[in-house]
Amino acid sequence: MADIYGRATPRYGGSFTSDGARLLFSGDVDGAGLLVQNITINYQQAVSRIWELSSNTTYYVAGRTSGQLGMTRVLGPVLLNRAFYTLYGNVCNISDGTVITLTFENECTPEGASSESTLQVRQPVITAIGFNMSTADMVISENVTMLFATLERSGE
Repeated sequence: MADIYGRATPRYGGSFTSDGARLLFSGDVDGAGLLVQNITINYQQAVSRIWELSSNTTYYVAGRTSGQLGMTRVLGPVLLNRAFYTLYGNVCNISDGTVITLTFENECTPEGASSESTLQVRQPVITAIGFNMSTADMVISENVTMLFATLERSGE
């Protein structure tokens, strides 16, 4: 039977769930109460292209990496905010163990298959904070920008 609009039937590529995503913070910061609504992670590397004068050969030279994390959250309980700012806001508190972890658990995988993927942001520190409030709902939103050193990935 043909599609009503004359379109090709798409091939089924598999299933996955998105409700298994979790955002975890290191230290005494419990991410479950931070009311994070949105997160954006950008990670880049400096790459220079150089040419050899005596030939038409080009080379790529990899420089350092850097990352930026943007997060929108609703201001919630004061104790959680204090712990978040204390750990991530003071550059002197950052260490190799300071991480933010984004975990995806897929419940649609075959039995015995790996069902978890993880992104881990290492050595994040807050570089900017902004606030927003709307008269419609009177909810105060906070926009946080963070700098980080490396982004690691594990799982599928």
